[in-house]
Amino acid sequence: MKKESEIQKLENYVETLLEGYTTLKAEKSRLEWDLLEQQAESSRLQQLLDNMDSERGEVSSRVSSLIERLERWESESEQEAEEAKPKTKKADDSEENPEEEEEEDQPEGDDRGGGVQGNLFKAQPSA
Repeated sequence: MKKESEIQKLENYVETLLEGYTTLKAEKSRLEWDLLEQQAESSRLQQLLDNMDSERGEVSSRVSSLIERLERWESESEQEAEEAKPKTKKADDSEENPEEEEEEDQPEGDDRGGGVQGNLFKAQPSA
């Protein structure tokens, strides 16, 4: 009788171990599947990140190109303005007396200077 109860205990113990083993085997299989899914997702996200980095580099390059073009345009505009100033001044000098020009450009009591802006702020006589 004692041997039968010991054999029964052993059978129960082996049955418990086999059930545990089966459960662990199923969990391992599930975890391996999850790992494969995570690796695929990681791969997809890495590809997406690489694409975004590439796009960012392209956009950065295009923006830099636009900035350079704007800076060139601004520089050329400033050069043209500088080149136009002496020509205009020489034409004004030949037509008018420089002393009269200073009086016209600078109203009395106004420190704004000459040029177009000085004339804009010049007091207009009332009619």
